[in-house]
Amino acid sequence: FKADALEQIRVMSRTIDEFRNFLRPDERHERFPVARCLEEAVRLCSAQFRERHIVQELRLPQGASPCGYGVPSQLTQTLLSLLASARDATADSRTRTGGTPEEGRVVLALADQGERLLITVSDNGSGIPEEQRDRVFDPFVSTREDQSGSGLGLYIARTLVESGFGGTISHTA
Repeated sequence: FKADALEQIRVMSRTIDEFRNFLRPDERHERFPVARCLEEAVRLCSAQFRERHIVQELRLPQGASPCGYGVPSQLTQTLLSLLASARDATADSRTRTGGTPEEGRVVLALADQGERLLITVSDNGSGIPEEQRDRVFDPFVSTREDQSGSGLGLYIARTLVESGFGGTISHTA
């Protein structure tokens, strides 16, 4: 527990430093194995998932990990935001439905599609309310009923994916 907590503190410290330098052109871009970022994100939030009785599943391609180009910690931060949203959606779903799904499940998967990589985060929560689906990546939009979310996590995730990696981000209900 102590080692996990210290590692989370180190990641948060790096994240704070990166927010100070958010999207500056002088950031150190590099070629890196993408699976490493997925594994780190799953590891960093595993205690929170266990506490909420949500199973995490990581699906990686067989063989060598495909590589990406960018700032690895930005990808990890993006994944942490997406996993947190999936965790909250699954936990909130149980609260609204009186315990369904009995076992929460969040799956993080990586697929190599040649020139592009596809990373998916899926959960068995109740989904995004229809009236918020078009705005879910906008700043200050939160799907949390109790409004405990800042509404910045998915916005920052989209910004990092688009600006830092030249990718796209989308969701399905």
